[in-house]
Amino acid sequence: MTEKNFILASGSVPRRQLLEQIGYTPKLVDPADIDETTGKYETPTAYVKRMAVEKASAVAARPIVTLKSL
Repeated sequence: MTEKNFILASGSVPRRQLLEQIGYTPKLVDPADIDETTGKYETPTAYVKRMAVEKASAVAARPIVTLKSL
C-alpha cells in the first residue's frame, strides 16, 4: 500500500482498515480526544461534518513533533 500524506484523527481500527482496503494508508494516526456526542437535533450529515472539522482542528492545534526534533 502506498502511504498517503494525511493524518488520521481517529483511533478506530475498523476505520483505518477500511481506508487501507481502498489504498489509503495514513502517514500518521493521531486520535483526537474530543466529545463525540451528537446534538439533540443534529442530522447525521451535520454530525459527520462537525466531527471532521473538530477532529481536524484538534489535531492541527497540536505541536508538530518529528524524529528530527527529538
